Amino acid sequence: MKKTIKVNIGGTVFHLDEDAYARMKEYLDSLSRRFGTSPTGKEIMEDIELRIAELLNKQLKGRECVSLDDVREVTEILGAPEDFEGEEAGEPSEKDETGRRAKPIRRLYRDIDHGVFGGVCAGLGAYFNVDPLLFRILFVAFLIAYGSTAIIYLIFWLVVPPARTMAQKLEMAGKPVTVDNIENALREEWDAIRENVKKMDVPSWGRRVVLFLEEVVRVVLVFLGKLLQFLAILAGGFFILLGSLLLIVALWTFFVQKPLYTGVFDDMRFRLSDLTTIFFPSTDPVILAIGVGLFIGIPIMAMLYWGIKLVFRFKTENKAIGITATIAWVFSLCLLLMIGLTEAQDYQRTGTQEERYLLDTLHESTYILAVDTSGMAEIKRNAIYLEKDQFGLYYKQDEKRFIGRPFLDIVRSEDGKAYLVVTKEVQGRSEKEAGETVRKIDYAWSVKGNRITLGSSFYLPSGIQWKGARVNVKLYLPEGKKVYIPETAMNVLNYYEQCESFSRREIVGKTWEMEESGLCNPEQETGF
Repeated sequence: MKKTIKVNIGGTVFHLDEDAYARMKEYLDSLSRRFGTSPTGKEIMEDIELRIAELLNKQLKGRECVSLDDVREVTEILGAPEDFEGEEAGEPSEKDETGRRAKPIRRLYRDIDHGVFGGVCAGLGAYFNVDPLLFRILFVAFLIAYGSTAIIYLIFWLVVPPARTMAQKLEMAGKPVTVDNIENALREEWDAIRENVKKMDVPSWGRRVVLFLEEVVRVVLVFLGKLLQFLAILAGGFFILLGSLLLIVALWTFFVQKPLYTGVFDDMRFRLSDLTTIFFPSTDPVILAIGVGLFIGIPIMAMLYWGIKLVFRFKTENKAIGITATIAWVFSLCLLLMIGLTEAQDYQRTGTQEERYLLDTLHESTYILAVDTSGMAEIKRNAIYLEKDQFGLYYKQDEKRFIGRPFLDIVRSEDGKAYLVVTKEVQGRSEKEAGETVRKIDYAWSVKGNRITLGSSFYLPSGIQWKGARVNVKLYLPEGKKVYIPETAMNVLNYYEQCESFSRREIVGKTWEMEESGLCNPEQETGF
């Protein structure tokens, strides 16, 4: 086993084996001999070491020790002094990571050296190789027209990193990050600085005003930068808090399967297993749980990840996690779409069964409605309702079956006769299946004289799926006939147009007369 040596390169600590250390030392010594006497030698060596550290991190890919092959690949990318001594200054060395000629890849950075406010426009100009003035004009024009450009600019300022090192400046310009390119770029900067120093003279009062304004702008930009950092931390904290709450709710729903606040969600007293039984009867609960878990869980984890990233300001080069998460989320979306399409086939056809009863209109002038509420206390204890108590699941011992509330309408009869119509409906994959299911709906009602008794609930036998089961009750009354609506009918009474000016609570407990426009002229409670 080879001996490993700990080395600090560009501010990052690496563990190199003996051969790799010898090769890296030889390479750095050769660069130091070339650039050591140069005025920009120190800056060149610092940028080269930063680039070496970046390339070594990419080469390691989870490994701890740097091998000789890793060092060789890095030196081939950067090039050795003897490889470009004969090249003209400024000529780019366009070798890729395999040593072949390749087109350089541009990266988007903020050009803080040539920028006005954060270097966003200058960075865009460098990336697209156009004059940054074009982007500045566009930003100002859209700012005047819409105002939202300021938010977009701040987002760019926050998200896009600045080009601080020479390697980043070369990537921004689309040049390969090699030793000769780093040297040439730093020499150009150094020559420009020396030329500016030669041209400098004692500043006039106008120059002093300009310098003062530049200092004010610099302070403002620093303040805005700190403000953006603070806002980023606040946004990250919000994402962490929201993601944590959503994660707790999701885990509670999946594993505990009870509402967090029973008193608040009285109309949503359901468990996850109940929902799957009602809306996804043909789907394996495990497959459904996988699809829903990935579809909901991945965005929540992404929210937590970005929140932590904004708060703690860490960077990662591992793109595999994001790619894997995206693929998994798309897979869950496709899975849920397939489940939805499969379950939708259960609702292709409608089965209907109608029961009609002719009432006596010769001797009766007032009909009395009654709603059988016996057993409601037991039902409320053992049933879990959805959609404001319209339907749900009824548990009794080991039996589980669907339960629903009928809908009652009282309308004017067109033929002068009084009759009661009870209509049962349910969906299915075929007309035969829907027809067989609708006949199994259990709903009790009766007529005795002028008294009409309706059941407060209907049932489906155990093992029969819900599939949109519904019971509609319509009482047809001719003009001049009256009907007493008890308070117990409030839960089954459907809202109808004739009484739109009254609430359900105002309708019950009164006797109503059927007129041409519908039920009108409520009388006082009769005591039926």
